[in-house]
Amino acid sequence: MVALANSAISGIEVAAKALNKKRHTMVLKPKLRLELSQAHARKLLFGLMSYLSEHRYAAGWLVDLEFILWEEASKRSGPGLLPYERAGLRVLAALAGGWWVWSKDGRFVPMARWLTMYRRHQEVFQEAQLRQLFTTDAAVARWLDTPDRSLNKKTPREMLATARGASRVDNLIRAMIHGVPP
Repeated sequence: MVALANSAISGIEVAAKALNKKRHTMVLKPKLRLELSQAHARKLLFGLMSYLSEHRYAAGWLVDLEFILWEEASKRSGPGLLPYERAGLRVLAALAGGWWVWSKDGRFVPMARWLTMYRRHQEVFQEAQLRQLFTTDAAVARWLDTPDRSLNKKTPREMLATARGASRVDNLIRAMIHGVPP
């Protein structure tokens, strides 16, 4: 049994509707106990991800959707998804024990493998962003090893050692690309 908030239940209801499952009548209270098998949670997660791709991004399965939705689900708020959609993704991923990635029919990946794939994707993405800013490998290396005021006088390379630090470096790179002060 897992205690779920109303927002997560709404996200699960959207997933069930997207899968054309019979919608169960639920009394929505601040907390509700709901029992889902791991297999059912996986199907609902796939349905919710597909639904969001079609209705938020107007695509059957948007390129890099799995990474986009993971980032959105990790946030507590923002312009991308509604709170109940974020909560539904988080809860279903936890119940399912993993995440869906693109393939012809979808492929479910256990959480440990998914987190490795996500970290690697972030590294490649950051490298591509740095290539937009700096023209040579030497310039990139120099920037990575230069302390930055916006990173509390730590180097970007030092900050990349933790998830929170990597997020701050990513925000700094995005700000530099768009010409916005950090």
